[in-house]
Amino acid sequence: SLFAGSLGASGVRAVLNFAGGRGAQADGSICNREGLVETFGNAGAKTKIPTFWLYSENDQLFDPDLVQEMHDAFSDAGGNAKFVMVEPFQENGHFLFSDGGVGIWKPLVKSFLAGLDLCPRCKL
Repeated sequence: SLFAGSLGASGVRAVLNFAGGRGAQADGSICNREGLVETFGNAGAKTKIPTFWLYSENDQLFDPDLVQEMHDAFSDAGGNAKFVMVEPFQENGHFLFSDGGVGIWKPLVKSFLAGLDLCPRCKL
């Protein structure tokens, strides 16, 4: 979603990044950690719209330190990123976005969208 947002498509006003990344193996190792961080920086340099980043502390694919590095690279390059790290979710926070996690992420997303005046029906 972040890389699509960096393309500047007409009409796109914000991007939601739910546990985004690339190159994660099943064991949580990353194929090219430095390259991934650099790629997020490149996306940040091109992204002109607000982004919302949501990760869980116990994401088994993208650990908190890596997520912070990706966010810092994106933001330092000029990207506008609201970053939220929630407490551990079940056994693997990467599944926060399943039905069981809706109660956690839905109010956070609604607040982000309402703050951009993109959710006129959101009741907070």
